[in-house]
Amino acid sequence: MIASQRATTTPSARRQRALLLAAVVGAASIDGVTKLAAKATLDDGPTHIIGPIALKLGHNSGVAFGLGATGPAWIVLAVTAVVIAVLAAAAWQGRFASPLAAGLILGGAVANFVDRIGDGAVTDMIDVGWWPTFNAADIAITTGVVLLVLAQLRPAAHPAATGPASAASADDRA
Repeated sequence: MIASQRATTTPSARRQRALLLAAVVGAASIDGVTKLAAKATLDDGPTHIIGPIALKLGHNSGVAFGLGATGPAWIVLAVTAVVIAVLAAAAWQGRFASPLAAGLILGGAVANFVDRIGDGAVTDMIDVGWWPTFNAADIAITTGVVLLVLAQLRPAAHPAATGPASAASADDRA
């Protein structure tokens, strides 16, 4: 069955899957590196960057905005794993308008999932003062969602009309 699926995969689908995988790996890698750097350098306290932006080590045991922080970590992990699996399957099947957007969302989700496995919390380090502290995975997820919304709003491309049917319709207009 897998061999027959591979045989029917078009070059376009292969390119979209390659972009999806590159975005997942890229987002997860960037997040992993920034979390390692934050853990290694921010133990002594926050580092002011510019204006209200600072790097400040934080840990979030919940999901977005700390929701679910009081629940058992294994439930958050289990639900996150199911969501990632469903999104990954849909993205692999090309059900998203943008493989880049899907890859950023998945890459961020996977990165936060992997980070949470160790101690039940996600490492955050970007503090803007007026918003909850966040990380590179959160940026990837948010960017992916915005790109996905924009891709959905974009008008569908129509293939160029060619062949006998288009010639007939051109004759009808003349």
